[in-house]
Amino acid sequence: MLKNYAIILGGGSGSRMQKDLPKAFLKINHKYLIEYSILAFDIHPKIDELILVVPESYMDTALKLVKNNNKTISVCSGGNSRFESCKKGVAQILETEAQVLIHDAARPFLSQKLISNSLTALRNHDAVNILIPLKDSLVHFDEQNNLIPVKREDYKQAQTPQSFKLSCIKKAHQLATIDHLKSITDDFNLVLKYKAGSTTWIHGEPTNMKITYADDLKTAEKLFQ
Repeated sequence: MLKNYAIILGGGSGSRMQKDLPKAFLKINHKYLIEYSILAFDIHPKIDELILVVPESYMDTALKLVKNNNKTISVCSGGNSRFESCKKGVAQILETEAQVLIHDAARPFLSQKLISNSLTALRNHDAVNILIPLKDSLVHFDEQNNLIPVKREDYKQAQTPQSFKLSCIKKAHQLATIDHLKSITDDFNLVLKYKAGSTTWIHGEPTNMKITYADDLKTAEKLFQ
């Protein structure tokens, strides 16, 4: 049976929140943001090991956080981009094949159900995305700066964790490296771009919000209370 790994990416900056700290190390109710994701994976019965990817300067802090956890948790330093950080996290897995869930530490409300549903979907596919409907209407600007209406039903919003067979995500990373790809939105889009494996998606949860702006942090504090 394949081992299940969870990679938590904690290197995102807090620039849009006007904070000097990485978002993963901002505090809500006296806990670092990353601690909530660690707990969600640590208590899930089917997750075998966790890998934290954090800024070099926060390695010691992260190691102290996980010294008493139940599962094996390794910590590595991130790269200069999300892509590089994710590659470094995936490289920590030495098996030939495994199942890998890649999650943003800035999403502290990850449920056990989403983890379970992701693992179930991975049984028959190489890559699994989590999507929710858009709440707001959309518009598009053409080259003449004219507003063009967009059908909201044609689009969905992606969440994490995104889940992969190890061989699939490694193939996508290798092809992107060869291609000298400078920027990616997320790893699932890499799999789509390079046709690295079979794909599917599952329904997300509105509560699985991402902490991006200062107001999001305030909302999260109220939800935890």
